[in-house]
Amino acid sequence: MWLVPPRRSENRAKRTVYAFVHIFKAAGTSVQVQLREALGEEAAPQINDGQKDGLTFLDRVGNAIADPRCRIICGHAKYVRFADIFRRVGIDNPRGLTFLRDPIKRLVSAYNYTRSAAYEQYHQQALTMEPEDYFRFLLSVDPESVLNHQCLYLGDRNDAKFETARDSLLSNFDFFGVSDDIEAINPFLAENFGISIDAARRENVSPRGVAVSDLNSGCLSLLMGATEQDRRLYEFVREYDAHRRRTG
Repeated sequence: MWLVPPRRSENRAKRTVYAFVHIFKAAGTSVQVQLREALGEEAAPQINDGQKDGLTFLDRVGNAIADPRCRIICGHAKYVRFADIFRRVGIDNPRGLTFLRDPIKRLVSAYNYTRSAAYEQYHQQALTMEPEDYFRFLLSVDPESVLNHQCLYLGDRNDAKFETARDSLLSNFDFFGVSDDIEAINPFLAENFGISIDAARRENVSPRGVAVSDLNSGCLSLLMGATEQDRRLYEFVREYDAHRRRTG
């Protein structure tokens, strides 16, 4: 089934607004910055919870869709959340874009980044805890940030199952790829927007710190168990991408 290419929007005469589901520490910022430079701030707004404008996430996304300049809404939000809002304003077939990252590397990168960024919610814990203690802490207070996070964010139901996320990517996303190869999105961007991005430009990169090879066996076992569905999804996307390259 995965050999079937993602569907394009049925009506190209109509403006399509995409949801760029930004997986934390999966190169999303590198892509977003270049999108906004090429298309303009209004065309590719970044919308997240906690923005200090007095509006709800629903209101901000709805307002962006109402702006005729808007083409790609970027944010750290689940596809199902974007899709619900899109449908409320009359977009019956919400289309997504995303990048995934190796799940263990993503979590280690997130740990290093959170240690360095004082504004992050769990900065103090990351700064003072060893990786295994930190991830056990996260699993107790914010399990969605660790437990098959990518499957949860990309599925079209609120579960974290590989099959749900895989089927959602195939049905609901016009592009999906891996963070090690962000230029893979360029054919899609060229066809739909007449632009491209440069993989050599990386924004908001985590500082060097703990590496996967530094994790003790207990921590690695913990993360392997917490990302089993995500690892299946990541391997699926890598195989899909390889097939896409072979077949053009």
